[in-house]
Amino acid sequence: MTEPDHGAETLDVPTAQEAVLTVMRLFRALERVDTGLTAQQYRILKRADAAYADWLGPLLGATGDTAGVLEALRGLDAAMEERRRARKGVA
Repeated sequence: MTEPDHGAETLDVPTAQEAVLTVMRLFRALERVDTGLTAQQYRILKRADAAYADWLGPLLGATGDTAGVLEALRGLDAAMEERRRARKGVA
């Protein structure tokens, strides 16, 4: 069993939700790239969100480096936002 990382960021509900939303944005972006679906079309397929959250939450907690994983997810979120703004021509 892995020792808890006492310096790690606490995985509270808002933090878990932030991580799930970032991963879902990533999944949606990948789906549009691979399949050509619009965001609305993908959302229609959307009961998957709850399943992803149910799967991702415990997985994130089991990494032993919650803070590191969350930091990486925040980096992905920032990169996706930057690309979205560049596509729309927004500074």
